[in-house]
Amino acid sequence: VFKVDGQVENQGEALAYDLHLSSEKSSLATMIQLLPAEQLASFSDFSSKGKFVVEATIQGESSATKNPEIHAELRLQDGKITNPKMDGTLKDVSFLASFDNGKYRNNRSSTVKIEQFRGYFNRELLDFNLRVDNLDDPHIDFAMDGVFPLKMAYGLLESYRISDGGGEIEFKNIKINGRYNDMISTSRINRVEASGELEFDDAYLTVNKEKMMLDN
Repeated sequence: VFKVDGQVENQGEALAYDLHLSSEKSSLATMIQLLPAEQLASFSDFSSKGKFVVEATIQGESSATKNPEIHAELRLQDGKITNPKMDGTLKDVSFLASFDNGKYRNNRSSTVKIEQFRGYFNRELLDFNLRVDNLDDPHIDFAMDGVFPLKMAYGLLESYRISDGGGEIEFKNIKINGRYNDMISTSRINRVEASGELEFDDAYLTVNKEKMMLDN
């Protein structure tokens, strides 16, 4: 359920928007349904409980050559995030996500941010921040700290060869900064800034019925 205030004015070759949208009865699963199909496939199984608030403003002209200014924020407090591929629940989740289409009001000037994401996997804290600039050629700035229990989350790797997992991987001051297209290219990966530490604690995956372990 969304509450919408404002006006839309027909100006002949353009529409002028001055709208504010808000919802306090939405959910993470509902918002995911608004993603383009190619992104939706990866996130469609996630659902949430908790106080989930959405606010957005749309202001300015929309025409063949112009887009209105769009800003949106999604906030989750004291939430739970579940997925059938996870053996457990990510609890006490809070984050602020935002979208802004920027100075030129197009994909290239758009920014997506997830700030102060915090949640607990089996009483182990995981937190991260993410910023993506330029949706046509994404530049990613990502930072993460926390513990990732493989027993709960190995299913997210989405491989039929992996049948089990256990132990933990601790992420310490992980930072990744660079263009996405460089990150997936073996010839340009050197352009990406990356740093941090991974600490393995009896971490294992069962791959093709064989246990692969990094004990410490």
